Amino acid sequence: MKDFEHIPVLLNECIEGLNIKKEGIYIDGTLRRSRTQFENC
Repeated sequence: MKDFEHIPVLLNECIEGLNIKKEGIYIDGTLRRSRTQFENC
């Protein structure tokens, strides 16, 4: 099985578009290899 590496190209734009609030509750609904790990916002 080949190693898989996902390189996000629009990470900052996506995070900005989500309008994340510190007091908000968010669920990661991605699965296995489709998961993108975000830095702390």
